[in-house]
Amino acid sequence: VPLTLVGAATTVSIGVRPEKIRMHEEQATVPDGHNRLTGTIRDVAYIGVSTQYIVETRGATRVTVYEQNMERATKSELWSPGEAVQLAWRPEHSFVVADAPGAVAAET
Repeated sequence: VPLTLVGAATTVSIGVRPEKIRMHEEQATVPDGHNRLTGTIRDVAYIGVSTQYIVETRGATRVTVYEQNMERATKSELWSPGEAVQLAWRPEHSFVVADAPGAVAAET
């Protein structure tokens, strides 16, 4: 994380918008330079133009991912609860938020 984004903060949280995250099979090759996390899909909500996924990462952090229903056009093509996936996103899609004083950093 560039120091210019962190300032004097000693602990920070990193965020990324749910629509900027791409899901890949657990063993898939993710593009070089992308941030990535592994996790398990816990919930799927098909909402017409997109699908909302809740993915639990190592350390039990839950991440929301929105995927437009373009490549997977039918419900049978969607990812399913229990599937292991990799989440990947470009570093420039990350943002930094200073944690509240006394906050403890979560491990993922």
